[in-house]
Amino acid sequence: MTLAAIVPVHNGARHLDRCLAALTDLRDPAVELIVCDDGSTDESAAIAQARGARLVRLPKNQGPSAARNAAARETRAEILLFVDADVEVHADAAARVLRRLREDATLDAVFGSYDDTPAEKNFCSEYKNLLHHFVHGASAGRVSTFWTGLGAIRRSAFEASGGFDERLRCMHDIELGYRLTDAGRAIRLDAEIQGKHLKRWSLASLVKADIFCRAVPWAKLLLQRQTLANELNLKTSQRASALLLAAALLLGPLCLARPALFLAPAALLATIAWINRPLYRFFLERRGPTFAVRAYLMQLLYYAYSGAAFLACAANHLLRPAGRRLAPVRPLDP
Repeated sequence: MTLAAIVPVHNGARHLDRCLAALTDLRDPAVELIVCDDGSTDESAAIAQARGARLVRLPKNQGPSAARNAAARETRAEILLFVDADVEVHADAAARVLRRLREDATLDAVFGSYDDTPAEKNFCSEYKNLLHHFVHGASAGRVSTFWTGLGAIRRSAFEASGGFDERLRCMHDIELGYRLTDAGRAIRLDAEIQGKHLKRWSLASLVKADIFCRAVPWAKLLLQRQTLANELNLKTSQRASALLLAAALLLGPLCLARPALFLAPAALLATIAWINRPLYRFFLERRGPTFAVRAYLMQLLYYAYSGAAFLACAANHLLRPAGRRLAPVRPLDP
């Protein structure tokens, strides 16, 4: 099998060199490296050229979906390996991808996970990346979504699906995964295919990304599909945790008038911890008790704003005329 590694970048010079260095050092020799510069104004293009990548340039910023489609049109490789510009893939990543696809001819796409040693060591970065590592590890197997942080797809399946929907700036990989599975194609999450995430998260950037790049667009996709998969961040335990937190928050004001009711929200919060005990055990083992407690509080915050975002999207969806769904995307040019 031939494999092309595709990296879209928009002003990502800070991490791009490490990303490309790891891709050029992959153990599998049949890797073609393509970088799509999505209207960058920094040194991204120069870094790509210095690393020997084939450079595709968009005249203006069009978003990662358009950049990935543009790069895919530049190669005839059988396997398209999509990698984010802030991910440093492990040396065996390409070999593991090819092994999965060779061993299972029915498999059309496979994606991996961040490792458990993120580059940045502040709390928000470690929390976010360890959470991702745990969730992907716990969801390994056949799934209905796709992930372009470190994910590969057969060219035949990519072209047949029409590629990424270029109207979407966020969640275009999830949306592609849904289209693939709706068409009867198979996707596998293999948590042993790993890369190191180089991004530094702050509380503000984390909450902003979770709401506007994940919760809102993902909620819209789910409402359009009218289905909820029991996988990744959408597992029943996560939905139950959000509902329990909502109940605890609603009971909170009543506790001011009747202090005896305080035990009710406390019990609900304890139930959230119990439901998610494998996650908090993971945090405890990897980073200790203080980190685990802080991570629990961060999870409560996450359930609050992601739940609120879903409810807002649901209300908006119900008020709109029926039948307004995403139109099919055009196939890629041959």
